[in-house]
This record gives sequence, C-alpha cells and structure tokens, in this order.
Amino acid sequence: MFRHDQNIMNLDTYVHLSYFPTGVQVRPKGFGNLDGVRYVDNLEIISYYQVMIEELLKIQGMKEGVSLRAAPFDYRYSPPSGKTTRYFNRLTRLIEETYEINGKKRVAIISHSMGGLIFSTYLETRPLVWKRQFLHSWSNIGGVMGGALKLVKAFVSHGVIEEVPDVLMSRLVHRRVARTVMSNYWMLPRYPVWQEDEILLRTPTANYTVTTLGDMFRDMEYPEGESKWNAVKNGVYLGDPGRNGHSALIPLL
Repeated sequence: MFRHDQNIMNLDTYVHLSYFPTGVQVRPKGFGNLDGVRYVDNLEIISYYQVMIEELLKIQGMKEGVSLRAAPFDYRYSPPSGKTTRYFNRLTRLIEETYEINGKKRVAIISHSMGGLIFSTYLETRPLVWKRQFLHSWSNIGGVMGGALKLVKAFVSHGVIEEVPDVLMSRLVHRRVARTVMSNYWMLPRYPVWQEDEILLRTPTANYTVTTLGDMFRDMEYPEGESKWNAVKNGVYLGDPGRNGHSALIPLL
C-alpha cells in the first residue's frame, strides 16, 4: 500500500539536505547482489531487470553475486547530497571488489533511466587512471541525460504516476509527494538537450522553457520548488566518461 506520508521528504534549505519524516528509514536492498533489481514490487509481479538477469546468467562463467552484481540506490536523493556521496563511496568499493574477485577483469556497467545520470555524475568524481584500470565499458539504457518533460507534468498536475485512476490514488496526493522528491528537480529538462526557446509547458497566460522554470514554480504559487531546483540543477556532469560508452535512448516524455 502506498503511504504518501512516509514517502514525503523534507528539505533543510540552509544546507540543502533532504531527509525523511521522523521514524522513516529507506534502505535499498540487495547492494552487491541482485535482490533489489529483479522486480519493481515485493510480490515479484512487475519485472525490472529480471529478464536481463536471466539472459546474462546463461553466459558461461557468469555467477550471481560474483561476476553479476547490482548497486541499487534510493532514487529520491540526488547530487549534491551526503546520501549520494556515501553511495558513490560504496559504489567505488563494489567496483574494485568485483574487479579483484574476478581475476582483475575490468567491470562493465549497465545503467537505466536516472541511473545513467547518477553514473555519469559519479564518473566525474573518479580519476582517469582509476577508470582505465577498473572499468571496461558503460551501457546507458534510456538515461535521462537531458532531463525529462515528464517531470514538468509531475510538478504541475499529477505526480509521476499517470495511469493509476484517482479512485485508487489521488493524483493531487501523488503530486504533493513528487514535489518533495529532490531527484525530480534534478531530472528536469536542461540545456542544451532542450533548446532555450523550446516550449516545455504552455498555459493560457504564459509559456515556459528551460530558462523560465523558476517563473513556472512562482506562477504555480510553489516558490519552494524554485529553491529546490536551484539546489540541485548544477549537480549533474555530462562530459566525457573516460571509458567506452554505449547508449540506448528511450525518450521519457
């Protein structure tokens, strides 16, 4: 059951740190193994990486938890934050350990959606000599590298879930939750993937582009949104990854 009161995040605007309500802790499961990325739900109905995992484990020598591992993260957080810094440190240790226990073979990374943005930003924290030693390649599937228009709609109208009818979950309640999640601001459309004159949102009184997102939040009478966006909008690195890269672009509109 979705408990919106347990998913809402708070923001300390002075130090730009987001945190959950008192008594709520979120710990992504399966770091280093595959338990946290097989399915989206605990009932194991909605597959996430499960089909890919089954195919990869057919490769001779591939072993779960040894040569095939995962690094799930709490998607609500985004750089810059203490939570992502700690995640980056754990990811470094996992990559180095995987390299060692597999005969010093360089590690191939697969990321999806926000994971591509996370990994691209992570790579900027690592020196080139480290990347050349430990990383073989990076395959980025549907990475939201330029941000996603879907997030504009999430803030304005209905949160991030579009298909669920209001009788099951109020869209206004879900929008309230979406407005507290810092990664949603981090994944807003950004230049130059979105041009400065490209209209993201059209209303009877104004049009909004990547250069006027601050105006959008103020016109929504949600000025906190502009503060949150300003806190994270520059926490993205999209430069040369320093390793072989492969991208499969799946538009998230």
